[in-house]
This record gives sequence, C-alpha cells and structure tokens, in this order.
Amino acid sequence: MVVGFLSSFLVAVTLSGPTVEQLDDDRFRVKVVFDDTSVRGNLAAQDAVARKAHETCRGRGTAVSDGTVEVRDAQPARADRKAYELAEIYICAPVWDQPARRLGN
Repeated sequence: MVVGFLSSFLVAVTLSGPTVEQLDDDRFRVKVVFDDTSVRGNLAAQDAVARKAHETCRGRGTAVSDGTVEVRDAQPARADRKAYELAEIYICAPVWDQPARRLGN
C-alpha cells in the first residue's frame, strides 16, 4: 500500500500543470509538461490532460477531443531530465440521452 502511494506521488511530481488555454468560444487547449518518459509517465500525462478537460466542461457538457494532439520539447524542471509538453484541443459537447438512441426507439 505504501509503495502504491509512493509511486503515485512520484508520477505526480513529474507533471507540471495541467493548464487550460481558451482558443475561441467553443474550443480550448489543455497542456501538461512531464519528464517521465516511461509508459507510466506518458499515461499519467494523458490522464491529467483528460481529467482537466472534463473538469473544465463540468456543467457545460462533456469534454470531447477534436483530434488535435501535440507533443513538443519543453523546459525541464530538473536539469538531468528531458521534458515534453503534451497538449490536446477539446470542446464541451452536449450530453446525449443515450437510452433514447437505442435501436427500436
């Protein structure tokens, strides 16, 4: 249990952000900087971006990516590590009434 908590803490330390940039009335970009290039670090960065997008859309619909994902070099927080910036563009889409969309209705 302590190991799980500690590993979660270490992944969180390697993330900077996420931040939200409003692009226009409908679209916004969520960015996070991370320096853990392992699979776990990449997944943590993607998860942080998705969570921030859904948090940003709370009360206005659900966050939906427009398909634009960018990965760029970033300024590292620690001199001995390489860092990347992950950015994805989202919109807040209305929530559909899924049960009404079933076949036969």
